[in-house]
Amino acid sequence: MEVALCQERLAVVERRFRKACEQIVHMNHRLSNLERRYNRAKKEGHKSFRYTLRLRIAVVDGVREVFYQFAYQKAKEADELRGVLKRLTC
Repeated sequence: MEVALCQERLAVVERRFRKACEQIVHMNHRLSNLERRYNRAKKEGHKSFRYTLRLRIAVVDGVREVFYQFAYQKAKEADELRGVLKRLTC
């Protein structure tokens, strides 16, 4: 693998990793807001709202988990590329 190509690929992978991390933070905020709304609906006895909020919480939690897996994969890929770069430049 060529050094320039490897550096370019590493930059792309790191950018995708950062974007995934930003999305995870966004999903955490969204999940927190939904849980707050769910607890309020539970306290006030609004069963119909609770059902739809539980569904939304499940969906957001699933999407967040996908972003976690994607970010983990990109971090692993970035580490591998750094190792390749280190071997190529030494």
